[in-house]
Amino acid sequence: MLINFLWIIFNLITPLNPKENSTIAEKVYANLWYTIGEMETNPPVLEIRNSMNCVASYIPNENKIIIETKALDVIRSFGPDSLNALAFILSHELVHFLQKQVEGDHTSNFLSYDVGGALSHRAEKQADIQGSFIAYLSGYKTTHLIGSLLEKLYAAYDLTDKTLYGYPSLNERQFSGEEAMEKAEELIYLNDAANYLSISGNYSEAAAAYNYILKFYPGPDIYHNLGVQYIEEALHLSDHNIDRFIYPTELDPQTRLKKPFKHDGVKSLDILSTIKRANLLQDAQNAFESALKRDSSRGTHHLHLLITLCLSEQLEKASKYYHSLPESIRNQKETKWEFEWIFGIIEALSGNEISAKNAFSIIIRDAPAEYTQIANINRHLVNLKASGPLLKDYSCPL
Repeated sequence: MLINFLWIIFNLITPLNPKENSTIAEKVYANLWYTIGEMETNPPVLEIRNSMNCVASYIPNENKIIIETKALDVIRSFGPDSLNALAFILSHELVHFLQKQVEGDHTSNFLSYDVGGALSHRAEKQADIQGSFIAYLSGYKTTHLIGSLLEKLYAAYDLTDKTLYGYPSLNERQFSGEEAMEKAEELIYLNDAANYLSISGNYSEAAAAYNYILKFYPGPDIYHNLGVQYIEEALHLSDHNIDRFIYPTELDPQTRLKKPFKHDGVKSLDILSTIKRANLLQDAQNAFESALKRDSSRGTHHLHLLITLCLSEQLEKASKYYHSLPESIRNQKETKWEFEWIFGIIEALSGNEISAKNAFSIIIRDAPAEYTQIANINRHLVNLKASGPLLKDYSCPL
């Protein structure tokens, strides 16, 4: 990682000047903010101050997060772990920004549990847990740093052997921090396990893991991943295939499409399976809507909501929603062809076969190679009339 390499080089030569400090801190801060995804609100402004009061702080009435140059000096001493240490402190204060709706507009202080009665021990511990998890989701490893980071910060701020009102002793702060890191490591383990469970087709177990994580970190990506599990479970609910097309979310469409196809779709399910599928898709819709409330700027959240609407046969709503999306959403590089893909499915399911075929033909003609094979299959499936496995007699297997 280029930023990490540059930081190490800076550690080996002269102290960073304010501009270099600011550039690196802002890049780490931007990575963390992107992960949090609170794009519906203005992010706090990051400011570096030449003071020695708090290490770092969130100031609500200025919508500002500050980090002190003394703290940056300590961070630099961690060498290859410098960016991880920086990410932990910044994400800790970003959690205080997220807490403001619950805790009120109180200024935080990284070193203090309770400045003038403003912030509770619970809020600080939550900031440690969520901050470390946010850093992990952003690509930084922080759980191993808390003890040594606090020790160096207390020494730099001359607090190691002092007992001051509102400031925990170093041992108290380290004990609380280590407890928080144990919970953060649990969340990290569960997130990794949920990804593995999803890949291996254990969707309900993966959903349970994501639901547990949401109790501690209600981030848009976690809601999104939860919704994907509900979609996958709904697609694989029956021994028959009741969904004609391949959807952008699917990891293993081949298994499903080789099942006997039922033209009656959901009507072919028994009553219990019908209810379960409806509940799964409603849960998926709720999850993607929760993700969008936190970050409506990412095309993938909108795309997966459209997939859910198609699967739950809300085709008119899906069509209106698709056409309501601005081109800046539909043309994002990561999801541009998936939007054309889902548009083709919406049109096919709505009975607009010519429009559907045109959409898949555009993908075949213009999209990268990884999209063309699936588009070719979906185009073939537009006019499918026969029963049986959808891929049985098709010359372009997955």
